[in-house]
Amino acid sequence: MHRLLLCFFLLSVLSCPAAEKPNILFIAVDDLNDWEGCLGGHPQAKTPHMDRLAARGTVFLNAHCQAPLCNPSRTSLLTGLRPDTTGVYGLAPWFRTLPEFAEVVSLPQYLRQQGYHTSTTGKIYHGGYGRGKKDNEFDVLGPPSSVGVKPEHKLVDTPAKHPLVDWGVFPHEDKDKGDWQIAEWAAKELDKKPEGPFFLSIGFFLPHVPCYATQKWFDLYPEETLQLPVITPHDRADTPRFSWVHALEIAGTAPQVSRRSQPMEKPDPLLPRLRQLRRCPGRETARCPGAQWVPRQHSRRIVVRPRLAHRGEGNHRKKHTLG
Repeated sequence: MHRLLLCFFLLSVLSCPAAEKPNILFIAVDDLNDWEGCLGGHPQAKTPHMDRLAARGTVFLNAHCQAPLCNPSRTSLLTGLRPDTTGVYGLAPWFRTLPEFAEVVSLPQYLRQQGYHTSTTGKIYHGGYGRGKKDNEFDVLGPPSSVGVKPEHKLVDTPAKHPLVDWGVFPHEDKDKGDWQIAEWAAKELDKKPEGPFFLSIGFFLPHVPCYATQKWFDLYPEETLQLPVITPHDRADTPRFSWVHALEIAGTAPQVSRRSQPMEKPDPLLPRLRQLRRCPGRETARCPGAQWVPRQHSRRIVVRPRLAHRGEGNHRKKHTLG
């Protein structure tokens, strides 16, 4: 599916005369599932910027990531190669370290060959991949991906003590977020009115864990009004056991997300995080279609979700799933 989407995208770009090659704003949102208004994944999700973008473009309703994890899904998307071709299934290796794929032409490299100025900020490749001194993926590197400000100590005592497995509210401001800084940098790049066709890729970290948000976003979703995902008993009975990695029963946390059992100690802040995130893409998408130096017919805005994260659906939480 990724190769098909890339072919569709590249054909639409390369079919334009040289003087009319469209500018491309490419936005990746980490761990986002279908909880957007345009996809109807959750009745309480409010994502007006994404909805407006979807209304004036094309929404692929049956597009699937090739692997439910950061590195393999992004590698597949940006090279057009499936994980069973590259052998990249985990957070390592960086595909450029594999001799047979060291010279593979990635999407930004191909666009550069076609005369595009390429720049990036945030999480496009996983982690620091593609941002090393010897890497040659982009012409310009903006700020890297980051959580931004964090509390002094974890807010939730979880079975897994990993610092990223945390959520809740603590005193800070939205502008302290890594995604806010990424959006600011991208907006300034667009305001520079670059000459010639450009490819600007922006990778937002939200709503990847840790799930922190400021209080005003939680206030929009009072806990007593939240609608939990529908949980169907034995929903994974027809899936092989190897697909149950990080599944609720294995982790022993199923009662924490069931509508009919003890609630979580702190509410799941995905909806507040989505509402907080919605302010970021709007800062860039608002600049492209209306700016005099980027005619509407000569610009393309692409939003991708490298993979989804379950919030209890299918008796599953987090990623690593077949569905």
